[in-house]
Amino acid sequence: MPFVTNQGVRTHYVVEGSGPPVLLIHGFSGNHTSWSGYDYVAPLRERFQLIMPDVRAHGQSDGPDDPAAYRMDLLAADMIAILDDLGIARAHVLGYSMGGVIGYALARDWPQRLRSLVVGGASPYDTEPRGEPSFLLELYERAAHEGTEVLVEGIRSWAGAITPAYEARLRAANVSGGAALQRWAHEHRMDFTAALPGMTMPCLLYCGEDDDDYTDMQRAAAELPHARFIGLPGMNHVQVSGASAQLVPELIAFWNSVGA
Repeated sequence: MPFVTNQGVRTHYVVEGSGPPVLLIHGFSGNHTSWSGYDYVAPLRERFQLIMPDVRAHGQSDGPDDPAAYRMDLLAADMIAILDDLGIARAHVLGYSMGGVIGYALARDWPQRLRSLVVGGASPYDTEPRGEPSFLLELYERAAHEGTEVLVEGIRSWAGAITPAYEARLRAANVSGGAALQRWAHEHRMDFTAALPGMTMPCLLYCGEDDDDYTDMQRAAAELPHARFIGLPGMNHVQVSGASAQLVPELIAFWNSVGA
């Protein structure tokens, strides 16, 4: 199982399939198995080389307790280290939620390494209310002291329902690392507004209509030079992560249109 090391932190990744390389970056509380669990891998691996990392504090990757270990430039650099390890100069990038934020950072700081960018369920703007800790930060800090049952019940209450595979990932979560990641995100708000005009690679953005980021992502698609937006009616943030039946045909068509 491959690992790469960036500034002392090891990141685990797996590779499946062959064809043009696609870097798939999961959302917070997921890991590389999220993509197969939500039925993305089977229909895509026959056409593309799928590169699926575990972001820091997820899966088999290291999860330091220091919030500074989760600076966005470090998370993005982990992804570049994986591409370097595989000898890949340019790749398509798909990131969902937290993975989408990492995708924006890659498009801003490493545009020469991206063939295209797909982002789901992640606004590039800093529009969250100031002051109080986020729901996820409070939940993970509680779970670090009280156990993962707090995490499972909190996510289930927020999402409405979760799959057995998602529940299993939550029960195995690195809660101290996850809390540190959320603490950094709370204290260092990311905003890519100024960078959007410079993201000139082909982009595809998608979001559920019941996701709080829906309007912002529509706006972002209009502000990016070469972007298209897909809205998914009747779906919230968690439901869209599993909307492979609707999204896989769109992804294949988009990547084929961009080329290798």
